Amino acid sequence: MAWFLLERILEKDADLPVILITGHGDISLAVEAVKKGAYNFLQKPADEDIILATLSRAIERRLLVLENRRLEQQLTLPVKAAPAFMAWSAAILPCLASMPLSRPLPMSPIRC
Repeated sequence: MAWFLLERILEKDADLPVILITGHGDISLAVEAVKKGAYNFLQKPADEDIILATLSRAIERRLLVLENRRLEQQLTLPVKAAPAFMAWSAAILPCLASMPLSRPLPMSPIRC
């Protein structure tokens, strides 16, 4: 079977959705493929609609993984230094107080 190729691909990127298509498969082989990290296992002759649906889901998953990686990377970036002087009017304070902050403000604002 293509376990060697599957393993090499997943070594490069464990989140890459790999779809195996074979003409000599059964349920136990499909289960083994998924356990080894395959995204899906299709048996020939595979219906075109099933192939397209599988590809669509795999692409959607890949896009979500890449988006998640990008967002995680942003969390590790250093926060830009706040300006030395920050002033807010009394009108904006209730709005700011109602906003959930993922990080505390680096300084206490001066109320005007």
